[in-house]
Amino acid sequence: MFSKVGFEAAIVRGWGDMETNVSLMDRISSCRKEISIWKKSYDLNSHEKILWLKAAYELEVSKLHPVRSVMKRLKRELSAAFGLSPSAGDGKAAKVARRRPPSWKRKAQAGKASSKITSSSGHARTTFESSSKRKPDSVPIMFSKVGFEAAIVRGWGDMETNVSLMDRISSCRKEISIWKKSYDLNSHEKILWLKAASNPADLEPLFAGFPSRVTEEMNGLVTRIGNGSSTNVWWDRWIIDSVPRTPDYRPNSVVDLTLKVEDLLNHQIGHRDAEIILKIQPRLSQPDCVMWGFTKSGGYSSKS
Repeated sequence: MFSKVGFEAAIVRGWGDMETNVSLMDRISSCRKEISIWKKSYDLNSHEKILWLKAAYELEVSKLHPVRSVMKRLKRELSAAFGLSPSAGDGKAAKVARRRPPSWKRKAQAGKASSKITSSSGHARTTFESSSKRKPDSVPIMFSKVGFEAAIVRGWGDMETNVSLMDRISSCRKEISIWKKSYDLNSHEKILWLKAASNPADLEPLFAGFPSRVTEEMNGLVTRIGNGSSTNVWWDRWIIDSVPRTPDYRPNSVVDLTLKVEDLLNHQIGHRDAEIILKIQPRLSQPDCVMWGFTKSGGYSSKS
């Protein structure tokens, strides 16, 4: 950017006079405004120019008799606005380059990580394309850190000394690097230490002295049914047999896995259906049958 005509002058105008009592944040903000004005006047990757050239090219193409020389000129100017090489106008390689999308776009379409491409390849991403997604401004965040502004002042030095702008910026970068290490900001050693701390290699010392989760006493525990609200029919071992177990069911049958024991109880009468079911003595050698359930007096006996 410093090789562009007028860029350094825009920085100097934005920075202003050192005699005026202006904070460093205000000077940087003023420099950004001057750079923005310079970009528009310099027409560097101007978004408005790109839109205007696209509209002019589409208008020429839609004509009944388009002029090829005008189309060629608009395409050349559009390529220059996108940052493509303006000299790529003739030859077979130029035609192939015009047909193919930029390499950064091909990589994005393929789902690969987009890497930075040098401008010599003729397919570099423009400033407009790179900044299409707004990034959070990190400058105010950095200035809120203790010691950052002092590092900038040390790196910038005295304005009375005859030092070029590039040397001052380089000195500021060195001071910021030193400040980062002292402030332990983005420290590589700290990152490695945190990774090692969150993923220890040997876990045995951490669990030394802990009792076993499953003991013989726990294996002997059984569930005594109360209201049945916390006991699952098909998961919990609430059937008292030679060992506590869950109810048996055929593998191909459909059961409600959310069924609770309280769903099997009749709370209005007080009887427990589970107890009645357990008292049934099925005759496995005979099929199910229907029998008379009333007694001679017309009453109902569960024994029948």
